[in-house]
Amino acid sequence: MKARRRRRLVATKLGIEVYRHLASEFPDLVSVETTRRMEETIDEIVNGGTSSAVEIAKLVDSLSRLNLIQTTPPTARDSALTNTA
Repeated sequence: MKARRRRRLVATKLGIEVYRHLASEFPDLVSVETTRRMEETIDEIVNGGTSSAVEIAKLVDSLSRLNLIQTTPPTARDSALTNTA
């Protein structure tokens, strides 16, 4: 999103494309209900009701179950590919 005059946010073309893809493939991920729950969780963290580490672990677990992220440690081959000297 880009800030424009009058402090309004305007979605970029890429942002719109990403949202459309997520909405079609993972509607629960971008739902109003999910957003509401995330905002409540952030409030709980800020107010000391829960730990950010616990909530991040829950989020990682949820995204892993959707196969959106990989939680296994990298292999030696993966490390070799990312460590270029």
